Amino acid sequence: MSIFYFQAREYTRHAKQPLMATIAYHAGVALKDPTTKKRYGVGQKSRLLDATLLLPDPTPSHLNTRQKLWATVDSNFPRQGCLALQLVMIMPDELSV
Repeated sequence: MSIFYFQAREYTRHAKQPLMATIAYHAGVALKDPTTKKRYGVGQKSRLLDATLLLPDPTPSHLNTRQKLWATVDSNFPRQGCLALQLVMIMPDELSV
């Protein structure tokens, strides 16, 4: 029997953890917060196989890296609320593309 798993998770700004720290952890990369100059690391994300950044076609070329994209999002949307959406899909080998 094949099992397919899908989850949508919202990223919001909150007092416990900055947005850049959350994104760095879930993407398994190191990012630097431009406002505080603090660097956030990857931690223990050894089971992460792929963290692809998918952008629509009309995205400006200066936002093509995770660091630049999330720094822009963090600075341009100062209010609380959903800033990003993470889609997690786990598919069995039978459903691979």
